Amino acid sequence: MASNSASRSVAKVLGINVDYRKEEPLHSSGASISSVETYVEKEPTAFEYVSQFKPSLPAFQRYLRSLFPFWNWIFHYNATWLLGDVIAGK
Repeated sequence: MASNSASRSVAKVLGINVDYRKEEPLHSSGASISSVETYVEKEPTAFEYVSQFKPSLPAFQRYLRSLFPFWNWIFHYNATWLLGDVIAGK
């Protein structure tokens, strides 16, 4: 496991604590809390984090319309104006 020791060395140089998940055990001073369940929250995965930014379908449709604004009017275009528009475009 040379890569593990190399990773730890790089982390140490950068000041990163790779053992941050290892917590100190709790020392109780007489009072017992054995009847209370401990709550442990799992860390989110990268996929879970990125999925919160996934747009809804209406938001995605608005985005596509903003990329191609002619879709808003192209199906209502008056074809009799086509010749004039082609001449004006030259």
